[in-house]
Amino acid sequence: MPSYTVRVELHTGTEQDYEELHGYMEAQGFERTITGDDKKECKMPPAEYVMRNVGIGIDIVLSKANNAAALTFKSHAVLVSETTQWKWINLDTV
Repeated sequence: MPSYTVRVELHTGTEQDYEELHGYMEAQGFERTITGDDKKECKMPPAEYVMRNVGIGIDIVLSKANNAAALTFKSHAVLVSETTQWKWINLDTV
């Protein structure tokens, strides 16, 4: 099943707005951490989320992220990418 990487930008969003967004995204099934081959759990970059191994398509993932962002009542942009593999350098560990 596919996994997805999602970025949400809240236009004129404050730190408090992003804290609210994190809760809304979590309620939709998004996560803010990723686990490497070394089993270390790392934080995603700010305003990025993952949804792993789900049996829903990219359009539904986009809709879920958009709905969560809309709950902040901020103008926003959402980008969703279907992901087959993640690699990273220097993400903070949990």
